[in-house]
Amino acid sequence: MVSRQLLKPVITDVVYKGMNFIIMDSPAADTVQTFAKECSRLHVSDVIRVCEDKYPVEPFENVGIRVHHWEFEDGSFPPDDILDKWFELLRLRFYGSKKTTSGDGNSSDHATPGPVAVHCLAGYGRAPVLVAVALMELGMPNQDAIELIRSIAYIWTLLVTGCFSPGINVKRKENE
Repeated sequence: MVSRQLLKPVITDVVYKGMNFIIMDSPAADTVQTFAKECSRLHVSDVIRVCEDKYPVEPFENVGIRVHHWEFEDGSFPPDDILDKWFELLRLRFYGSKKTTSGDGNSSDHATPGPVAVHCLAGYGRAPVLVAVALMELGMPNQDAIELIRSIAYIWTLLVTGCFSPGINVKRKENE
């Protein structure tokens, strides 16, 4: 199978009970500048990388975005330490104090909550799992969270394979 590297991120925006998540694929070393600019345009303050380290973080840091590297095995449930850091970041990001330190030592000033971006390699495995867990913790019924994440994976597959017909309207979008 041939791999397809997009120049710009394909963004899935998930908003629920005052929390805004962006699920995306991973940038490559040659596309990280574009990804960082797009995240900055969307007012992302934190990027959670749950896959292996494939790009430099400096382009994100240069636009004021913190990258948290919380890798865990593809196809597995996030370990407790990662879930603890994830929930702490979300609490601080959306409800907490203005000055915070995340579990990996990154300090941040969260004046206005914007989206928190999460990515794995393709954007439909580990990253959506973290978002689904957060949605369930926020009170979304488990089945609804699972169906939402499955629909995201399905839509992503259709986008990548180019199988959308012109009349279909989806929330997932490739940014211009």
